[in-house]
Amino acid sequence: MTPQWMTAERLTKLAELCERDDHLCLKGHSACLEKSHYQWATSHQETVAVPVVILWKDPETGAIRKDKTSQGWKPVEVTVWEWESAYLHEAVVEETIASWKADDREERSLALKREQQDIQDGTYGRYGGFAVMGRDGALRSRFDPVARDQFMAQQPEFYLKATGMDGMHARPVAVVRVPSTDICLYLDVSAAFVKSTKGQRRHARRHGKPVQQEVTVEELCVEAVRLWWQKRS
Repeated sequence: MTPQWMTAERLTKLAELCERDDHLCLKGHSACLEKSHYQWATSHQETVAVPVVILWKDPETGAIRKDKTSQGWKPVEVTVWEWESAYLHEAVVEETIASWKADDREERSLALKREQQDIQDGTYGRYGGFAVMGRDGALRSRFDPVARDQFMAQQPEFYLKATGMDGMHARPVAVVRVPSTDICLYLDVSAAFVKSTKGQRRHARRHGKPVQQEVTVEELCVEAVRLWWQKRS
């Protein structure tokens, strides 16, 4: 499955970074013989058991006797460091991809907020409505029927989330989100890449058979979303 951050422009940017910083140490030196400059450190937290000495306490008097002790174990969080060889372009690429992922998360969050505001009442949305008082005393917005039809008419038929190859069946797939829902559909779009040859089309016309119609990925996604809405209704 193709990662969501991977676009043509970003792949070009990664190629430029690798060409610029290839075989440079992590400090950016062009000719560096210091081995420590090629060590990339990563850390993670682990829980280890540390032996401790437990003093004996008299259950009757509550007095602590130092001459009677026992050994116990205490869990302690420690930081474990791992070192591996790396060049400057590897560190820069990791940081760049992480920043792209953060930008995409922020963009998706803002898009979801804008979509939610579009279906709210007239205070925040574009299509208006009116507020009603619920049984719990909270105000809730109710759609104006005309405004709802207008909003639904302007919705795209689907949101394309990702495209790639199915690793188990070796076929092209697409992930689309149904508008105004959190439902994502995983679709087999291999039919869009099956092209009929000139001989097959000539054979079909000669024998009066229907010629195979070529479809696109967008058409397959639209049809899948429509079928989903029909099954739900």
